Amino acid sequence: MTPLEIAALEKVELHCHSDGLIDAELMPELASIIPVRSMAAWNDGYNARVGQRPYELSFLSRVLELQLSRWVSQRVSYAELMVSGLLKSASVVEDFRSLSRVLDRAAPAIEVSMLVAIGRGSVARAERQAEVILELAREKLIAGVALAGDERACTVKSIAHVFARFREAGLGIEIHAGETAGPESVWDAIEHGAPQRIGHGVRAFEDARLVEALIARKIHLEFCPTSNLCLGVVRAMSEHPIARARALGMSFSVSTDDPGPFGCSMNSELAMLARELGFGADDFAKIREDSLQARFKRAS
Repeated sequence: MTPLEIAALEKVELHCHSDGLIDAELMPELASIIPVRSMAAWNDGYNARVGQRPYELSFLSRVLELQLSRWVSQRVSYAELMVSGLLKSASVVEDFRSLSRVLDRAAPAIEVSMLVAIGRGSVARAERQAEVILELAREKLIAGVALAGDERACTVKSIAHVFARFREAGLGIEIHAGETAGPESVWDAIEHGAPQRIGHGVRAFEDARLVEALIARKIHLEFCPTSNLCLGVVRAMSEHPIARARALGMSFSVSTDDPGPFGCSMNSELAMLARELGFGADDFAKIREDSLQARFKRAS
């Protein structure tokens, strides 16, 4: 498919971080380090600089407004955004309500649901964050929760009781696993977190039995090809398991992860799959349908 044909396709994005939307247009001091092309540049460059910026609601609202316009221009009709950094706010519910109004103003051109992204860490912190997340769920401001961060920082087993509370509240559950850690990380996630979706999951394909389990349990995979290349999770697209997932008929989506530092878009992600792996219109139609089936719906 040509880039013009890909640009005309209607798309769905499920894996996108709010703090990964920030680029040099929003923070000019990032110009010297974008695009990010290594794990060191990600940790010591982009993350270090963005992490120093206080989370201000006005700035995040501006970030979202810009991203909404970009999504619409890329013909993204539905998206989910993982929001982090606001759980420490003294007015967290009102802040999320304000962001929700920003997103709602973009309808009907695009529908966006918010997920709360929490980082792996101590059990005590997860328990504290759970109280705020459950309040946001009761207020019907979020559709789900995502566990991100260093896969070595804690096991899902250690906070399984927290995820049980999320499930009881009707929240969708996404767990990043199998990105920088091996299949054991994905096993831990699916056995103890019972997620509907796995973020990345690239290294799950090192374990044939695990792949069978993902298929049997109908767990959706969120692939982020450009991110995986930039951070060295795979060395080339020829090594990426997305082609194997296609051959197996697995449910998966394609997303940008962090378009700010990686300089990618939904159009460029699909164009790379077409160019490097021969994905065509039928493949992209199935990806879109699988993505819609896997989306987390906010309670109305």
